[in-house]
Amino acid sequence: MGDMRQKNLELSDHEGFIGCENDTMDRTFSPFKNSTVSVFWDLDNKPPKSSPYHTALYLRHAASQFGDVMEIVAYANYHAFTHVPEWVREQRRERKQLNMLEQRGLVQPEKPYVCSLCGRKCKTNLLLKKHFKQLHEREHNKRMNRLNALKGKKKLKYREALSPKLERYKEAASPILVPKVGYGLESDLRRAGIFVKTVQYKPQAADIELKKQMVNSMHKGVKCICLVSDDTDFSSMLVDARALNLCTVVFGESRSLKRYADFWFPWGDVSQGLPAEDIQDAIRSWMLHQNSAQHRGLSRISVKQNDGDHVDVIHRIFGGKAPEQKAGLSVFADEETVDAQDEDSSSSEGQTEWDFDDESDELDDVWMDDEVV
Repeated sequence: MGDMRQKNLELSDHEGFIGCENDTMDRTFSPFKNSTVSVFWDLDNKPPKSSPYHTALYLRHAASQFGDVMEIVAYANYHAFTHVPEWVREQRRERKQLNMLEQRGLVQPEKPYVCSLCGRKCKTNLLLKKHFKQLHEREHNKRMNRLNALKGKKKLKYREALSPKLERYKEAASPILVPKVGYGLESDLRRAGIFVKTVQYKPQAADIELKKQMVNSMHKGVKCICLVSDDTDFSSMLVDARALNLCTVVFGESRSLKRYADFWFPWGDVSQGLPAEDIQDAIRSWMLHQNSAQHRGLSRISVKQNDGDHVDVIHRIFGGKAPEQKAGLSVFADEETVDAQDEDSSSSEGQTEWDFDDESDELDDVWMDDEVV
């Protein structure tokens, strides 16, 4: 099953998936054809269970079924980036044992190990690692030392010219070199185009920052909110978003937020590449329920259509100012560029089970009461 998903969803370096043209065609007759999407990832609550880079691309692919993804932001405290999960430790133990067997000649790899930077072929993984350190890592350190020695416009110009090489080096070094701290979570997510921010090591610090960013996105007129979390503290934000007629999507595991969202998908399936057909089936089912509700005189399922309630929601979220009906970039877009520059400098110094909100059973009694009245 995983091989089929890998073939159907080919991965690209920066833009996500090579085959995303089919996703756009799938949304031709979708209600979210011209929609804009913001994705909010609670890394403290839902860390990746496999490769962070591929998980981020799969997340982008799933969110793109609901419109054009404007931003993906991820928040966590520093412990999430320094902690090494058990699945990573297991992979490292297996890799170490395999290296020993290859070195003794007890195991012969089916294909030689190839360096993705220069194309050199090595018989064992240890030889590839030795080659990478002696050649490419040394060249990388020389470039970074030269970058740190420059100042002013020369430094900016050299950094701009060096940027493609740095991206290639990070991509090639990720599967070969073991990070000194953590397992490369932050760098892999940034490489996948996700804005990552470290919050203070305090209770609910990541939740508070995510809520602020969600309010900012709603104020800019984003039409769809995607949340990766099972934390019930976000339930009020989802309720307010639905009251403003925004589409709400939750990727989780415990279904604790399912009743507050329009769509709910298992995080395990999404992180491993949920097929677009499953998401489109959920959207079509949701459209049937919405059309049924409109036919019975309800404009939206499970949302009170009261002008007073709507004004209260606007006042609570935006301080009395209605959101603008246009989508914009994240307020952290400029900050992300600064963080990326600081990251380069610091690194040089330290060397299908889908589901949707189905409340038809609860609404039957409401509709019957309305007909009696």
